[in-house]
Amino acid sequence: MARIFILALILFGAAHANSEVEARLTSSLRSYSALPNAAVIEITSVTPVRGKVDRVIVSNFDRRTGEFSAMIGFGQTEARIRGTALVSIPVVVPVRTLQRSVEVRDEDISVELISLSQVPTDAFYDLSDVVGKEIRRSVIPGRPIRERDVTAPVVIKKNGTVDIIYETPGISLSTRGRALEEGAIGDYIRVTSGNQGRIVTGEIVSQSRVVVK
Repeated sequence: MARIFILALILFGAAHANSEVEARLTSSLRSYSALPNAAVIEITSVTPVRGKVDRVIVSNFDRRTGEFSAMIGFGQTEARIRGTALVSIPVVVPVRTLQRSVEVRDEDISVELISLSQVPTDAFYDLSDVVGKEIRRSVIPGRPIRERDVTAPVVIKKNGTVDIIYETPGISLSTRGRALEEGAIGDYIRVTSGNQGRIVTGEIVSQSRVVVK
């Protein structure tokens, strides 16, 4: 009977220690990999730990395999542990196939939990970062949308009529002109004045306005 009681205490102590280690591992993994708060982390295996632990610091984590290593310690005592974790994070995915040049709308996308091993580093986590963007190349349902898949929508077409605003300290002049290139808001394009035919470069600030400074 005494042996059973002692064994139960040992097993309870090991389980309690591992539970505490796993909680600290989850927090350290989140910080180490800069994971969003909504990430779901499940420790699937870890080196057994007995006794108290007051710190756990992840030193390596393989996003592809889920393998990690970490230093644990209590006071002046330290040890290295290893294990694996399943991590899923919420990313923006299309709900239907989106073809090139389509402008993304709210109903075109959603957020789904995807295994970290399948999430590229340039994926989007917030719907608002994708809505209004233009698809650069076709994307398919359920697969994370990447930064390289979208671009700001073109607001000025090549040869389109534009308002050219010349700005200098204390002076602002405007004239009509023609765009020699297409571009999105924030892009710099070449335009030509309708009267003089002079070619200048300016920044697109709205759907038909180009500012030259």
